[in-house]
Amino acid sequence: MKRLIFTLGIVIFFQFLLIGQNNHTYGPVRDQHWADVQDPNGGDHFVGRNSNGQGITYYNFVNWQWTYNNIPNATNLTSINIKFKAQYEDYSSHAFHFTLHYIESNWSGIDLSYYFNQVGYNNNRKVFEDNVSSDAGGVLTYNKTITSGALFDSVQAAITRGRYFVTLAFRSEDGTSPWWELYPYDGNVTQSDSPSIDLTLNFTTINQNYQLVNNIESSENYGTLKYFNNSNSTFGADSSGMIVGLDPNCNYSIRTNELPF
Repeated sequence: MKRLIFTLGIVIFFQFLLIGQNNHTYGPVRDQHWADVQDPNGGDHFVGRNSNGQGITYYNFVNWQWTYNNIPNATNLTSINIKFKAQYEDYSSHAFHFTLHYIESNWSGIDLSYYFNQVGYNNNRKVFEDNVSSDAGGVLTYNKTITSGALFDSVQAAITRGRYFVTLAFRSEDGTSPWWELYPYDGNVTQSDSPSIDLTLNFTTINQNYQLVNNIESSENYGTLKYFNNSNSTFGADSSGMIVGLDPNCNYSIRTNELPF
């Protein structure tokens, strides 16, 4: 519990970040970093297997990052949304059977070769699997909301532990099939060398209690205090000494109601 104290002769207005029970959304944001082992400096979002006889396998690694101000640690995740488009290499209608694998790296100094082998030979990292069909031009649109399962639990754990990032590897489960090229949900395939995968995290924050106190001539139990939620235009008033729960991703103005103090 924290105490907010208002002293004699001063009317105090201030703003701060506090924790509560409202619903909040972070995103949609595109992957800040992306690469595969064949193109570690970025480039296209390839997933699948090269069909020109070289037998090159593409796993695409994508990374999103946030801050405490975006998503506080004391947060309950309610859903994850992932959006992207993809085009099949020879433009024919095809089903994209893919898996997502959870990576611990925050991208700084990531060892892509190590994780490439981990994704290829260690299914313990697999946290999600799906299958979606493309149209006659080989284009598919993916828009999925996830509310439970291993991927959901992994992102919740990252938030709770204050990691402020999530990194995933996309792997095709289509064996020797040609590759897919992932690109922005609201774009076209020529934009595939830019961030391509939209991530949205919906969450509620957990109440944090604050004690509102008027400190007037050594008395802390006199009068009331008013607080206004600038984020949703709601207000309240409580007696000095009362404990109130306030919202983390909202900001407040608070003052003593004992004018002219």
